[in-house]
Amino acid sequence: MRNNNRNYNGFTTRTININGIYSDMKETLSKRAYFQQQQDNLWATIKRYHVDRSRQMDEIDEHIGKYTHEMNKLIGELCKYKKTHKAMNLAYDYLDKEIIRIQRIIDSQNKLIYDVRMGRRGLINSNGVSHRDPSGLINYVAQKEIQMAKLKNWKSYVARYREGW
Repeated sequence: MRNNNRNYNGFTTRTININGIYSDMKETLSKRAYFQQQQDNLWATIKRYHVDRSRQMDEIDEHIGKYTHEMNKLIGELCKYKKTHKAMNLAYDYLDKEIIRIQRIIDSQNKLIYDVRMGRRGLINSNGVSHRDPSGLINYVAQKEIQMAKLKNWKSYVARYREGW
Protein backbone atom coordinates (compact mmCIF):
# COMPACT_ATOMS: atom_id res chain seq x y z
CA MET A 1 0.00 0.00 0.00
CA ARG A 2 1.35 3.41 -1.00
CA ASN A 3 1.61 6.27 1.53
CA ASN A 4 -0.42 9.29 0.36
CA ASN A 5 2.27 11.72 1.56
CA ARG A 6 4.96 10.23 -0.67
CA ASN A 7 5.49 10.65 -4.35
CA TYR A 8 6.86 7.90 -6.63
CA ASN A 9 10.48 8.74 -5.80
CA GLY A 10 9.95 8.24 -2.08
CA PHE A 11 10.23 11.92 -1.13
CA THR A 12 7.66 13.37 1.21
CA THR A 13 5.42 15.98 -0.36
CA ARG A 14 3.69 18.76 1.52
CA THR A 15 0.32 20.21 0.82
CA ILE A 16 -0.70 23.78 1.45
CA ASN A 17 -4.06 25.18 2.39
CA ILE A 18 -4.01 28.35 0.29
CA ASN A 19 -7.46 29.47 1.42
CA GLY A 20 -6.45 29.01 5.06
CA ILE A 21 -3.27 31.04 4.60
CA TYR A 22 -5.19 33.67 2.66
CA SER A 23 -7.78 34.07 5.42
CA ASP A 24 -5.00 34.12 8.05
CA MET A 25 -3.24 36.86 6.07
CA LYS A 26 -6.45 38.92 5.81
CA GLU A 27 -7.10 38.53 9.54
CA THR A 28 -3.51 39.39 10.45
CA LEU A 29 -3.57 42.47 8.23
CA SER A 30 -6.80 43.71 9.77
CA LYS A 31 -5.50 43.23 13.32
CA ARG A 32 -2.24 44.97 12.43
CA ALA A 33 -4.17 47.87 10.87
CA TYR A 34 -6.28 48.16 14.02
CA PHE A 35 -3.21 48.48 16.25
CA GLN A 36 -1.57 50.87 13.77
CA GLN A 37 -4.64 53.10 14.09
CA GLN A 38 -4.47 52.83 17.88
CA GLN A 39 -0.82 53.88 17.74
CA ASP A 40 -1.62 56.88 15.55
CA ASN A 41 -4.39 57.95 17.96
CA LEU A 42 -2.09 57.54 20.96
CA TRP A 43 0.64 59.63 19.33
CA ALA A 44 -1.92 62.35 18.66
CA THR A 45 -2.83 62.34 22.37
CA ILE A 46 0.83 62.41 23.44
CA LYS A 47 1.62 65.31 21.15
CA ARG A 48 -1.49 67.28 22.07
CA TYR A 49 -1.35 66.93 25.85
CA HIS A 50 2.33 66.05 26.51
CA VAL A 51 1.32 63.08 28.66
CA ASP A 52 3.23 59.90 29.48
CA ARG A 53 1.78 57.04 27.46
CA SER A 54 4.96 54.99 27.12
CA ARG A 55 3.45 51.85 28.65
CA GLN A 56 0.47 51.88 26.27
CA MET A 57 2.80 52.66 23.36
CA ASP A 58 5.02 49.70 24.26
CA GLU A 59 1.98 47.40 24.37
CA ILE A 60 0.76 48.61 20.99
CA ASP A 61 4.26 48.30 19.51
CA GLU A 62 4.41 44.73 20.80
CA HIS A 63 1.10 43.89 19.10
CA ILE A 64 2.14 45.50 15.82
CA GLY A 65 5.43 43.59 15.93
CA LYS A 66 3.60 40.35 16.67
CA TYR A 67 1.26 40.72 13.69
CA THR A 68 4.06 41.89 11.41
CA HIS A 69 6.04 38.79 12.38
CA GLU A 70 2.98 36.61 11.79
CA MET A 71 2.51 38.14 8.33
CA ASN A 72 6.16 37.52 7.50
CA LYS A 73 5.80 33.88 8.60
CA LEU A 74 2.77 33.45 6.37
CA ILE A 75 4.60 34.96 3.40
CA GLY A 76 7.56 32.68 4.11
CA GLU A 77 5.22 29.69 4.15
CA LEU A 78 3.74 30.76 0.81
CA CYS A 79 7.16 31.06 -0.77
CA LYS A 80 7.83 27.37 -0.13
CA TYR A 81 5.19 26.42 -2.68
CA LYS A 82 4.37 27.22 -6.27
CA LYS A 83 1.06 28.37 -7.70
CA THR A 84 -0.35 30.12 -4.69
CA HIS A 85 -2.24 32.70 -6.73
CA LYS A 86 -4.68 34.52 -4.48
CA ALA A 87 -2.54 34.47 -1.36
CA MET A 88 0.62 35.40 -3.26
CA ASN A 89 -1.17 38.42 -4.74
CA LEU A 90 -2.18 39.50 -1.25
CA ALA A 91 1.40 39.06 -0.03
CA TYR A 92 2.71 41.13 -2.94
CA ASP A 93 0.16 43.89 -2.28
CA TYR A 94 1.01 43.88 1.43
CA LEU A 95 4.73 44.14 0.73
CA ASP A 96 4.19 46.90 -1.83
CA LYS A 97 2.06 48.96 0.58
CA GLU A 98 4.44 48.33 3.46
CA ILE A 99 7.44 49.49 1.40
CA ILE A 100 5.58 52.66 0.41
CA ARG A 101 4.55 53.26 4.04
CA ILE A 102 8.09 52.80 5.32
CA GLN A 103 9.49 55.06 2.60
CA ARG A 104 7.05 57.80 3.68
CA ILE A 105 8.15 57.31 7.30
CA ILE A 106 11.82 57.58 6.32
CA ASP A 107 11.21 60.70 4.24
CA SER A 108 9.17 62.45 6.92
CA GLN A 109 11.57 61.51 9.71
CA ASN A 110 14.57 62.70 7.70
CA LYS A 111 12.78 66.03 7.19
CA LEU A 112 12.03 66.16 10.91
CA ILE A 113 15.68 65.42 11.76
CA TYR A 114 16.75 68.23 9.43
CA ASP A 115 14.27 70.65 11.02
CA VAL A 116 15.40 69.70 14.55
CA ARG A 117 19.05 70.18 13.63
CA MET A 118 18.24 73.58 12.12
CA GLY A 119 16.43 74.57 15.33
CA ARG A 120 13.01 74.90 13.69
CA ARG A 121 11.28 72.10 15.60
CA GLY A 122 11.48 70.06 18.75
CA LEU A 123 10.75 66.41 19.44
CA ILE A 124 8.48 64.68 21.92
CA ASN A 125 8.91 61.12 23.19
CA SER A 126 6.25 58.66 24.37
CA ASN A 127 6.79 59.89 27.93
CA GLY A 128 5.45 63.29 26.83
CA VAL A 129 8.84 64.98 27.29
CA SER A 130 9.98 67.58 24.75
CA HIS A 131 13.62 67.54 23.66
CA ARG A 132 15.95 68.45 20.78
CA ASP A 133 18.19 65.36 20.53
CA PRO A 134 17.61 63.63 17.15
CA SER A 135 19.94 60.68 17.86
CA GLY A 136 17.09 58.29 18.71
CA LEU A 137 15.26 59.36 15.58
CA ILE A 138 18.38 58.83 13.48
CA ASN A 139 18.65 55.27 14.83
CA TYR A 140 14.96 54.73 14.09
CA VAL A 141 15.43 55.84 10.47
CA ALA A 142 18.43 53.51 10.09
CA GLN A 143 16.32 50.63 11.45
CA LYS A 144 13.50 51.47 9.02
CA GLU A 145 15.95 51.52 6.10
CA ILE A 146 17.16 48.03 7.02
CA GLN A 147 13.55 46.89 7.34
CA MET A 148 12.70 48.36 3.94
CA ALA A 149 15.66 46.60 2.30
CA LYS A 150 14.43 43.28 3.71
CA LEU A 151 10.91 43.95 2.46
CA LYS A 152 12.20 44.79 -1.01
CA ASN A 153 14.06 41.49 -1.02
CA TRP A 154 10.87 39.65 -0.03
CA LYS A 155 8.93 41.54 -2.69
CA SER A 156 11.36 40.51 -5.43
CA TYR A 157 11.15 36.92 -4.18
CA VAL A 158 7.34 36.99 -4.26
CA ALA A 159 7.41 38.67 -7.70
CA ARG A 160 9.37 35.73 -9.10
CA TYR A 161 6.59 33.38 -8.00
CA ARG A 162 3.94 35.62 -9.53
CA GLU A 163 5.79 35.73 -12.88
CA GLY A 164 5.64 31.95 -13.15
CA TRP A 165 1.84 31.86 -13.36
